[in-house]
Amino acid sequence: MGRTVSAGPPTTVSKNTVQGFVVPIKHSDDVSTVIADLQQQRALRRATHIAYAYRVIEMAADAPEKSSHPVAELYDVVEGMHDGGMFGAGDKLLYVLQRWDVHNVVLVVSRIDASYSGQLLGANTYKLLVESAKQALERFAVDSLEPAEAAKLAISELPPQLPPAKVAATTTNIAYEGGAYMVDGVLQGAKQGRINHFLADRRSNQSQDCKNETIRSLDALGISRDELTLLRAVRSPSKELHTVL
Repeated sequence: MGRTVSAGPPTTVSKNTVQGFVVPIKHSDDVSTVIADLQQQRALRRATHIAYAYRVIEMAADAPEKSSHPVAELYDVVEGMHDGGMFGAGDKLLYVLQRWDVHNVVLVVSRIDASYSGQLLGANTYKLLVESAKQALERFAVDSLEPAEAAKLAISELPPQLPPAKVAATTTNIAYEGGAYMVDGVLQGAKQGRINHFLADRRSNQSQDCKNETIRSLDALGISRDELTLLRAVRSPSKELHTVL
């Protein structure tokens, strides 16, 4: 072919594959030759639809010969498009070129309908066409850069290296349900901490020792436990009885 072709990535939706291409040209007369050459390429041989649009800056046909006129009056922007069997596709592609202010290129979008239904994809058809056209233009912009500029662009597109995530400090909340509280910086009440099983056993042993001491004391007095209980049940005489006595 002898021309540089910038191709965007193919996109397949519902057995329809759409792909965009951009080819630089110098004159509008080159468009037909470019399209014919593209159709011989492997990526477009099976294309069922080929839509394209172009914009070229050319010398105006009625441009004056004197150089005293402004440069803007010496040139015209020649535009053209072709739907390629998809109604309105050429207008969409030409609008993309106008919106992006791109000149001296042919923007081509091919469609391979593997379903052979011949039906459009509705509104998605134009979305796919426009998106494929933009991707091809982006690829063309990168291909047009100098090697050094392309390298800088590739580096700038790398995702930033994030620092390793720090391990978050673990915070443990302890709910205190004891009876202690602070008053003017002084701890009041009694703190109910963890149960000390050793202390509980010690208290149990002390209680048992007290019972044993009581039994030994009763033995020394020569009375039984029941008699001691009966003696404790005897109440003191009332106040009136003390007065009478």
